[in-house]
Amino acid sequence: MKLKSFVVFFFGVLLTIVVGSAVVKAQSTGQPTVVNITLAPQAQGEYRIESSMTTFSKGVPYRFSIRNAGKKPHEFAIMPPGKTDTRLALLEIEEDELLPNSAATRDFTFSKAGDLEFACHFGNHYSKGMMLPITVR
Repeated sequence: MKLKSFVVFFFGVLLTIVVGSAVVKAQSTGQPTVVNITLAPQAQGEYRIESSMTTFSKGVPYRFSIRNAGKKPHEFAIMPPGKTDTRLALLEIEEDELLPNSAATRDFTFSKAGDLEFACHFGNHYSKGMMLPITVR
């Protein structure tokens, strides 16, 4: 009888581990969290960025939906704060994809925690204040 109880217990634990692993895997491969970003929002002006989120979690997939509501082309970059060399961008969408009244979508997962910014470095837009600080935890 003790052997039968042990076998039932053992398979119960094994089943719990297998099912638990499947649940964790399913959660980690879910759909990305959508982040809506507006470049040049009407209420704020041509050289501003508005985002539905400014705090993110590393390792979580995000879908950035970027819309240029302005009258000029803009670019979108996720950058270290204060940096202007777009070769340092973690993600960049060039101005030819973000013409006035156009939109672009990109999926991205932050790999490290820290302070970053959403920025437009097209022309002199950054110097006119076209950036938004963000945090990754």
